[in-house]
Amino acid sequence: MLLLTTMAPIAAMAQDIEFLYADYNHAVYQNGPASSQPMGELIGWDWPSFSFWVGADVSADVISGLSLQGPALPGGEPVPWIGDGYELEYTFDSKAEMTSSVVTGNYTFSATSPSFSEGISIPAYNQLPDQLLTSASYNELQAFDPARELTIDWLPFTEGQGELGGTISVEISYWDDTLPVPGSVTVFDYESPLVFDDNGLTPATMTSIAIPANTMVGSPYNSYTIVLNFMRVDTLAEASNVTGALVATVTSTDTVIEAHADLSGPTDWAGYPIVNGGYVDTASWMGWLEVSHAPWIWSNQTQGWLYLPEDHVTETGSWVYFAK
Repeated sequence: MLLLTTMAPIAAMAQDIEFLYADYNHAVYQNGPASSQPMGELIGWDWPSFSFWVGADVSADVISGLSLQGPALPGGEPVPWIGDGYELEYTFDSKAEMTSSVVTGNYTFSATSPSFSEGISIPAYNQLPDQLLTSASYNELQAFDPARELTIDWLPFTEGQGELGGTISVEISYWDDTLPVPGSVTVFDYESPLVFDDNGLTPATMTSIAIPANTMVGSPYNSYTIVLNFMRVDTLAEASNVTGALVATVTSTDTVIEAHADLSGPTDWAGYPIVNGGYVDTASWMGWLEVSHAPWIWSNQTQGWLYLPEDHVTETGSWVYFAK
């Protein structure tokens, strides 16, 4: 899993090596308005609680013999091509397991073609706080209307506003086992723009994102998985021996939320029960009204359309606008 895939190189080079990186990550599942649990505790999810990635972000499969050497890898470890970069991935059940397994210190990337040797210093793990949605946003996602624009709000990512900045990304998908080959279908994917200033990336100050109406649709179970990734840049420098590449160490956290579309529709309009798929009986006030296209209402009495927002209806009546 590459977290730097969209970072553009400061200067292009023939072999298209953009980043050499190390990334600590922890992932949580938001299970309540203000609570979470480690992803590794969830049955049926192949998602570790803690991960450590180290590799090379490139624009194509162009490196031969890439390996990493260092205190924990004295004989060197091949760094494989994973389809969108070169990466070693290590997963762990706990923070203690990760910190005891990842040996800090100076490591070296090397390759046979193009031939290069570049150092990277892997620091100790400095875990990010869990990043959660606001309580109001979490509650709304438990029964949202897919036909309306949806705003997802989260608490400020203060760690990503430090000296070197950070990034925020949002991905929404659903699982479809009705397909010929069951799999995950992505319906929304956003990565915050990666803009460099004199120090590093610009601060990650976003606290919300708007999901357009009719985006979160298609799931056979009306259920969607939202993944927010928050990444803090810890170190960032130009490579010494790979022209145009950057060497970065980052720390990230994933917040996973399940959202559920409410397709049942309203059960009443302005206090009147909805029956027969969209009708309300207002009795002597206005008789039968068809409200499925509210605030435009069809009146059986007048055989015409009228404009009447539900919240305009009061005990003493309402102003009504009739269509000509």
